[in-house]
Amino acid sequence: MQAPSAPELLAARRIWQLLNLNQPALALAQAAQVLAQNPTSVQALWGRTEALRQLGRLPEALTAARQGVAQAPQSAALFAALARVYGQQGQLWPAVDAIQESLRLNPMNATSYALLAELQYLLHRPDETVTTADSGLFLDARHTDCLLWRALAQEQLSQPAAADHAFQQLLRLAPNSSLAHAQRGKQLLRRCELHAAEAHLAAALRLAPTRSTDLVPLLRRARREQHWPGWLVGRRQQLRQEWQGQHVLSYRGGATLVMLPIFWVRGWWRTRHDPLFRLSPAQLWQLRLKLWLALVIVVPVLAFLGDYVGLFDASKPLSMPQMLGLAAGGLLFYLSILFLKKQIDKHSHS
Repeated sequence: MQAPSAPELLAARRIWQLLNLNQPALALAQAAQVLAQNPTSVQALWGRTEALRQLGRLPEALTAARQGVAQAPQSAALFAALARVYGQQGQLWPAVDAIQESLRLNPMNATSYALLAELQYLLHRPDETVTTADSGLFLDARHTDCLLWRALAQEQLSQPAAADHAFQQLLRLAPNSSLAHAQRGKQLLRRCELHAAEAHLAAALRLAPTRSTDLVPLLRRARREQHWPGWLVGRRQQLRQEWQGQHVLSYRGGATLVMLPIFWVRGWWRTRHDPLFRLSPAQLWQLRLKLWLALVIVVPVLAFLGDYVGLFDASKPLSMPQMLGLAAGGLLFYLSILFLKKQIDKHSHS
């Protein structure tokens, strides 16, 4: 393979600068310019794949990655890019094959070990995850992704002390990692360590406000369940494990299930003025729309009651006034739905 020229190297560096600045569209245009002059440029092929992946154009990214691998079959970086695209599409086994080929070509890349560990974790293979992450940490003891996936796998293997130690290392190295705080918060939430879980979830939300859709429900759960008795929180966790493991409920599990709504209402009452639970105007209108649509359930009940008290005879065809009244009511109901949707759109974009 011909060595890249100095202008090509500068252009390739520019591609990755743009990607690091979260400008994938500009990076894609820059990659296209380089590939027009040298279709076999590994850096440009790699950059094109990554730019398409960041833009969410995954089918195109997969095509670009395959083309890159075909043109440069000895490039570990292109196989790693292919694995990342496969993984983002949910094709985990092809992703494993691709990243293993990347590691065969370059077994000294800790980031590739981290990606393989992530895939193994998602495939529910915690033993393999720990082994792979340890291989990456042997090359780079400060690699945060390797630490993250090892910690999560150790939790799955019922090794909480080891997981805690790995998370301590991770958060010491990356105190501003939203992903690390979010995963630690989820882990502590599963352990029913609610105050600590809330602290990490709040930190994750502060560091990445755009992830509020995922984090706010977890943060609300952690805060609300702090108002539950400690024994109920633990029993609820046992109930979940019991159901996941055997799909049957013991007597104790059934009793816990009966008590949960009571304490859920109690937690709701005590947090009803908490700013975290305050709905936005758009969410309020969405709630009103759901309640309005739920009124459809009332129609057959009203029809039954009307027939029962003798307001009309349900066994007879509707009269003309009744049909007109029903049509008018249906029209008003439909117009109300349009109005509510308009309000939701209005407040969503305000």
